[in-house]
Amino acid sequence: MASLQQQNAFLQQYAPLANTVAQQTGNSPAEILGQWALETGWGTESGMGSYNPGNIQSNGQNVNFSSPSAFAQEYVNTLTTLGATNDANNVGAFAAANAGYDPGNSNYSSSLADTIGTVQGLNSAGSTPGVCILDMGGYGTCGSSSTSPGNASQIGTGTRAGATTGTGNGSAGCSFSITDPVAWFQCEAFNLLFIAVGFLIILAVIWQQIGGGKSFPVPIIPE
Repeated sequence: MASLQQQNAFLQQYAPLANTVAQQTGNSPAEILGQWALETGWGTESGMGSYNPGNIQSNGQNVNFSSPSAFAQEYVNTLTTLGATNDANNVGAFAAANAGYDPGNSNYSSSLADTIGTVQGLNSAGSTPGVCILDMGGYGTCGSSSTSPGNASQIGTGTRAGATTGTGNGSAGCSFSITDPVAWFQCEAFNLLFIAVGFLIILAVIWQQIGGGKSFPVPIIPE
């Protein structure tokens, strides 16, 4: 049984490729990752073959693919042949259609459904740092189903699919609307201006308190 750390590492490694495949098949990335996790024991089983998280075999031997893209194409073809596509909102249908993926295992569909459930749980619990499973079928943490899918060449990089590298809250990334005061305080330039104005106000108050702002009457000297 794979540990939680191994499960998280597996999802982080293969989520980008799963997002790409999901866009092509109409399934959810969670379903794709669930099948790959089941087939490889969350990446812990030996003899997976090169670039072959789906454990695709030929003549009883795991296939060595030349690239993630080559594997992805063959995996998409396999799901299409089995009729296991366009099931993003129906894990049961996806699992049932994949009974032929491992015809010698009568419990394959139920095991697949259970593993997909584990993937969904890990993703929704936020216990997988750096993993972004697209919001297809309601399982996502990316915030939008329109997030761009990752590229299949990202396999093994741990790169978040569709993520962009930000500059934090620095002034280079400042963008706020006059109608959105909350966003003002997320901008470093605004915060610096706010602090400077406050400092000037404090100085003005202190100056007035010590008499710097007062005027004194000039005595009239009689002739």
